[in-house]
Amino acid sequence: MPLFFPYRLFPELLLPSTIFDAGDHFLEMEKQQVKYDISENDKEYIIEMDVPGFSHDEIVIECEADGTLTIKSEKKEDKEEKGENDKKADDDKDKKNVIVKGRNYHSFKYSFKFPSLDKVEATFKNSVLTVKIEKIKKPKRQIFISKL
Repeated sequence: MPLFFPYRLFPELLLPSTIFDAGDHFLEMEKQQVKYDISENDKEYIIEMDVPGFSHDEIVIECEADGTLTIKSEKKEDKEEKGENDKKADDDKDKKNVIVKGRNYHSFKYSFKFPSLDKVEATFKNSVLTVKIEKIKKPKRQIFISKL
């Protein structure tokens, strides 16, 4: 047994029926992180972003003049669960109305810098946002120096 065993100090964490279960709370927070991949081919840059729990209406994509592409979203949820808990069916004293209220706030904001944002396309399918940025091939040009 390790020197520090937290369940000795807090044995209620071992019970699944506790009001606050830290393990599940942290797993839920980890699930909400947005993961993305950036790739490129000869024609375009491709951003694939996993956005579980968000719909295409809640996501905003902004293109700025300096080549910055920003993808952001904000989602607020208020949920209420009602139920009835019976310990003894015969005794009306033990019936309790249980109301659970929860407030969730999920948001993300990512900014990417690209050489040009002239043509940008975005699609959303199965909680995956795909953004394609066309590469603009600018021809090399030579600057002539004039003699004064």
